[in-house]
Amino acid sequence: MLSPFFEKIGGMTDFTIEDCDGKAMRMWVKDREELVGKRLRQLMNDDNLKTVKLFIHDALNDGFAEKEFLIYRSGPRKKYWFQARAVRANLGLAVTLRDITEVKEKEK
Repeated sequence: MLSPFFEKIGGMTDFTIEDCDGKAMRMWVKDREELVGKRLRQLMNDDNLKTVKLFIHDALNDGFAEKEFLIYRSGPRKKYWFQARAVRANLGLAVTLRDITEVKEKEK
């Protein structure tokens, strides 16, 4: 679950992780305590954040969004493809992510 983060001046500037499951923890390679309460800006580089924020804004505006996107990370496997779905829920978004990197690599 993500919720919008509002600055006093500037409006909605980021998103806070309100809750996460085991898949999210494996994706981020972090424990739940390291994710819940964090803002996306604290966890992502600027390029990845820009891609994810566009997706999240679409979901907030339309009530639903679905997209495949490429995320760059450090480590031996630098590129990850994710299929993402987001649905507006209460004041935030319920987001599901699926790692589709292997599928995309086979498509090449």
